[in-house]
Amino acid sequence: MLDGMESVLLKQGPSMVEACFAEAKGLRDRAGDFAGACPDEWIETAGADPTTLEEFLLHRMDTLETLARKDHWLELASIDSGGQHALDIT
Repeated sequence: MLDGMESVLLKQGPSMVEACFAEAKGLRDRAGDFAGACPDEWIETAGADPTTLEEFLLHRMDTLETLARKDHWLELASIDSGGQHALDIT
């Protein structure tokens, strides 16, 4: 039996992966809120400003599928081996 994420993915399937990415994309419009919620000390330490932080967050959100390897997780979630991992030899 697999532990952690792999076990959940095999049980829930690709729809779970799609739902998670859709939920993350749905937060894109709130990037400014997230950037504005950072403590001033963090902004000062980083030598940045909230606008720069918001632009960075937007870039990360726009490239999330690549950064988080969505294709990898979809492929893993698509394995159908009767509830067991394809490499399980027990």
